[in-house]
Amino acid sequence: MEPFPVFEVDDGSLCCPRCGFNYPHQTTVEVWNRNEDVDVGGIRINKDGNVAEATGDNPSTRRSGVGIAFKCEECPCNAELVNRELCGKPSIHTRPQKS
Repeated sequence: MEPFPVFEVDDGSLCCPRCGFNYPHQTTVEVWNRNEDVDVGGIRINKDGNVAEATGDNPSTRRSGVGIAFKCEECPCNAELVNRELCGKPSIHTRPQKS
């Protein structure tokens, strides 16, 4: 299985990981803030400011994580830019957004 492509940066703007177009629109943010191995849910905030329980998976298997969902203006790509903490080391990558 090929890894999911990453967002590229063009003059400080994020570009779609699928087509490279530089207008991906942020749709939701999900945040999980937890101590190591504590099973706790996260929160989801949509572009209208509504807050609900997170529906996605925490990108970190053991610590805190953040997911920012994007929808491309040019192609049908729905991707998520995620920041996860594992063993005290944060990492940033992309993953397909769950429907």
